[in-house]
Amino acid sequence: MTYGRIQRWLAPGVEFADDPAVRLCAKCSYPFPGGRDGAPAACTECGTYIDPARFGYLQPASPPEVIRRLLRAPGLKHAFVFIACVALVATGSVAPGGYWGVELAGIGFLIGAWLAWLFRAAVAAVAALRVGRFKDTFRQRGWWVTVAMGTVLVLVAASPLPMYAVFRIERGRLDAVAAAWTAAPDQRPTVDFLLLPGTSTVDVSFVEGRTDVSAVAPAGWSDGGFGLAVPRTGFIFETGVYYYLPNLPPGSAPVRALQHLGGPWFAGEHRW
Repeated sequence: MTYGRIQRWLAPGVEFADDPAVRLCAKCSYPFPGGRDGAPAACTECGTYIDPARFGYLQPASPPEVIRRLLRAPGLKHAFVFIACVALVATGSVAPGGYWGVELAGIGFLIGAWLAWLFRAAVAAVAALRVGRFKDTFRQRGWWVTVAMGTVLVLVAASPLPMYAVFRIERGRLDAVAAAWTAAPDQRPTVDFLLLPGTSTVDVSFVEGRTDVSAVAPAGWSDGGFGLAVPRTGFIFETGVYYYLPNLPPGSAPVRALQHLGGPWFAGEHRW
């Protein structure tokens, strides 16, 4: 489907009869017999007395272009704004602890997009009631597809799924660091992770191995384990950490709440 077809599917607009002779009651939008040339009479729908010769009693059957635009549902442009905001939220949650600056920016823009949608819906509702086309206005798919899509994407972005996805991508390099650490515990190999799209590689430094790991796992379990701190993650005095706990018994839970990523790897936060 082309852009134009999708746009028309989402926001076809509200059609009006363009007959200039047709006039509607200004109060209830019901057709007035005779239009401008009709004799003064009460509206057959609401009973309002109408004098066609006087201004303000009748309105055109086809509203001005500005009203038609107000009645049109949000289309692809609004959907793209939602997707961009959700992408920021997802980018902020790809690492343990989360990139709070990026995530908060995404949430802020997302709230702005929702408020813009609510404002536009309120204006459209007032205009639709004014011309008597409320149901036709909100039958357009654009009003509801955008909301449903935005809700689903926000739930996915705010879930651990982005972090698990990045872990799958970086698992090979994480395992390589773990193998080097196991072979020579006194040496600290370096590793870079490209966790923020569009930026340079992010240097990942080591948390003090046994000291920090023992804070999240009982003595004995942390032997041979270490933590990889991801800079610029976590909130204020916290940093997101990939914890490597090779001696953690199967089915056992660390003392501090951690998320199991796979194998001996866990995601958590270190408090400085």
